[in-house]
Amino acid sequence: MGKLKLYDIPYFDTFFQYVTHLSKYGDKVGICQYDRKGNLTAHTYGELAADALGLARVLRARGLEGAHIAVAGENSYEWLAALLGITSAGAVAVPIDIEQSDDTIRTMLRRADTVSAFASDTLLPICAPLAEDGTLQKLLPLKGTEGETLRTLCDEGKNMDTPLGENLAADTDAAIFFTSGTTSAAKPVLLSHKNMLVSATESVRLALATQEAFVPLPLYHAFGLDNAVLGNMINGVKLTLCGDLKTMLRDMQLSGAATLVAVPLMVEAIYSGLMKGVEDAGMGDAVRKLMSINRFLGVFGLSFKKDRLLEIKEKAGLGNLNEFVIGGAHVGKELSDNLKLLGITLLQGYGITECSPLISSNSLTSCQMGSVGHLVPSAKIKFDDGEILIKGTNVMKGYYNDPELTAEAFDADGWFRTGDLGYMDGSGFLYITGRKKNLIVCKNGNKVSPEMLEALIAPLPLVKEVLVSGTTGGDSTDDVKVAASICPDPEATAGMSSLELLEHLQRDIDGINKNLPSYQQIRMINIRQKEFEKTASRKIKRGSV
Repeated sequence: MGKLKLYDIPYFDTFFQYVTHLSKYGDKVGICQYDRKGNLTAHTYGELAADALGLARVLRARGLEGAHIAVAGENSYEWLAALLGITSAGAVAVPIDIEQSDDTIRTMLRRADTVSAFASDTLLPICAPLAEDGTLQKLLPLKGTEGETLRTLCDEGKNMDTPLGENLAADTDAAIFFTSGTTSAAKPVLLSHKNMLVSATESVRLALATQEAFVPLPLYHAFGLDNAVLGNMINGVKLTLCGDLKTMLRDMQLSGAATLVAVPLMVEAIYSGLMKGVEDAGMGDAVRKLMSINRFLGVFGLSFKKDRLLEIKEKAGLGNLNEFVIGGAHVGKELSDNLKLLGITLLQGYGITECSPLISSNSLTSCQMGSVGHLVPSAKIKFDDGEILIKGTNVMKGYYNDPELTAEAFDADGWFRTGDLGYMDGSGFLYITGRKKNLIVCKNGNKVSPEMLEALIAPLPLVKEVLVSGTTGGDSTDDVKVAASICPDPEATAGMSSLELLEHLQRDIDGINKNLPSYQQIRMINIRQKEFEKTASRKIKRGSV
């Protein structure tokens, strides 16, 4: 377990201070990316800071301090430069979730009172109707060299002497993020400079970032931007962004990164690919034997066979990867343990957009499998009937233009209600047990956490994805039974008939039920042919059964 150590990482009050700090890394390569063909583009920290501050000067000179400016596009250096420039100018950045429908994207732009937008080639046509009807005063390409673009503005500003940093304070509005909730419409979360930057700093105070990192998470998601990118950049870490999940595994291998910042579904896919890789290489038996040896050595606190692990990872295409930083959802203990046996440290954290987003994280010196780690230093925690409540510098200013919704999110003493259920052990490790609104309430008053059951079902060999819910049945409409909707793994179930598949799954579920009280036992199994619909953070949307 070890003793918690907080690393000495600087705090920042404003994005102008933060970008000025980045400029100190000068010619050090900071942001890399591979295109569809595998060609590398790299930018230094000096370039990033110069472009961001150049854009900030232009925006200030044009009187856009305080204006709401959207950034809509896939992960890219340009996306990041735009975000840093907007916030350094004292304008408010509006990162847009591009996985949403065209109408939803336009609704987000309107709801955030956006007056201008930077958009990628794929998003320009979606945003264009708002430029035509006057909602957007300016719609500019993130890339390109013709006409006025992000690049021309950055270059223009480099020759200006517009003062920056003035009128910026820690509580100044910095960004509006839309939540990627699994059950309800997205809510506009208003974060200040201090909200975002304290979260960035404390993510690396807990889990020191010094290794080159690969980031496949979308930058329009708070975890992807604030903790995966802004936090790592404080230490001048070389980052490789991935803007296309189709090339994620290839880009990860090309990057040579040692750290992966991801969500559980990505980690599960990588682990499955790893095990398939060793099987294809004829190393399956050898790897399982090595994992057994390492499990035995771990009991006595002895070191694993690292040279052999490096050979296995190289043949499986994982190269230098030795650390996964995970957020967004819970990772099963079995997967965590298996990764550890393969020489990969898994640091799980917990956050919510309204908390900028980080609430807790495991650290390099103090890590407990199954937990989401220690509370960030600037926050306080309490529990109300099992629900986690948070107060601290990381907590949002509120939901933009919605005082009623904001009031509902806090208790009478100003504590933010996360809606998550959990507890903290005597060593200060936080555990998440489920989502309050997802609880299945039985006729006799017993409550069942679907997330707890999903964690038991997900590791089954025939299961690719699972969603547990309550369904009515029996003698009355309030007689709720627990049902599991399962999307089978196509490779593991190849050649099986529907009846054979159901019989195999039923035997596995029966094995799980033996260790559960009757009210928690899974009574129904539904087999899906398609994967579940997911949020931007790759969490399954509840209600998509």
